[in-house]
Amino acid sequence: MKHSIIDGQRYGIVYGTLWSGPTGDRIREAAGNDGQLLASYLLTNQYINAIGYYRLHWNAIPFGWNNLRLANSFLVLDKTNFATYDDRFGYVWVKEMARFQFFLNTRSARLRPNDKRVSLANKLYGMIPDSGLKLAFWRRYARSLCLAQPPQLIKFSNESNHFRLGTGSEGASDGVPPRT
Repeated sequence: MKHSIIDGQRYGIVYGTLWSGPTGDRIREAAGNDGQLLASYLLTNQYINAIGYYRLHWNAIPFGWNNLRLANSFLVLDKTNFATYDDRFGYVWVKEMARFQFFLNTRSARLRPNDKRVSLANKLYGMIPDSGLKLAFWRRYARSLCLAQPPQLIKFSNESNHFRLGTGSEGASDGVPPRT
């Protein structure tokens, strides 16, 4: 079976440290098993790609959790710097996934500009809608993945661009599903 560049089945790697290492410990201490289960799903689902920034519809997560439980788990993953969900566009960014997928052993490691993986990273990066979260991704990986350009943002608002619990008519207990 041939895989495309956006086929998640090629990238679903979970290291044992998710369960027993410092990252896993932080997630478990903050969110218990729910946080670790969601983190594992974010690393292995069918939508992932090599850069770890991909579209994920809220209702595609197959746990049967209510919105509050899912929202709380995403908030913990954000606070532990593991992953952030952009509810405006329905994208998730697993923050260190690209480093592991491209075998960048340290945060300062870089691909060479003529490395074929640079074109893959730029192609996937170009598919992401411009947002504050995309800008954060660019700041993190621009040098190491030789990303071509920062996102084209006209203005920044004070509003957070990543996951937040619902307000107003939705009620805080329901959370806010992503826009589709």
